[in-house]
Amino acid sequence: MYHLKFHGLIFLIVLLVACKKNPVAANTISGDVCDTLHVTYSGKVKPILTANCYGCHSNATASTNGGIDLENFVELKNYMDLRYHSDTTYGSQFYNICNQTFGSKAMPPSYKMNTCEIRSIKIWIDAGALNN
Repeated sequence: MYHLKFHGLIFLIVLLVACKKNPVAANTISGDVCDTLHVTYSGKVKPILTANCYGCHSNATASTNGGIDLENFVELKNYMDLRYHSDTTYGSQFYNICNQTFGSKAMPPSYKMNTCEIRSIKIWIDAGALNN
C-alpha cells in the first residue's frame, strides 16, 4: 500500500511540474505556438503589419488611406505618439485600433487580427516599439 501511495505522489509531482505554464506556448492559435518571449519588430511585428496593414497603409497606398504609412518605420514610430482618448499609454491609439477596442476605428476593417498577433503588437509597444 505504501508503495502505491508513493508512486501516486511521484506521479502528481511530475504532473504538476509538467503542467507549469510555458510562456512560449501559453497562447496557441489553431495548434500554432505563439512566441511572446521573442517579439522583435523585424521578426514578429513587421510580418504582422505586412499581412494585415500594408495593403492599405504602405508607401504605395498611404496617400489614399488617411495618409498613414505603416511601412515607413519613422512614420510608424510617430504614430505611436498618438494616444487613445484619455489613455496616456505610449502607443495606445495604435494598439486600440489593432485590438478593435470599442469606440476606436477597427483595423483591419473587415476582420480582427488573431490574439497572438494583437498580443505581440502590445508586447512590442510596451518594450518601446524598437526597430529591432
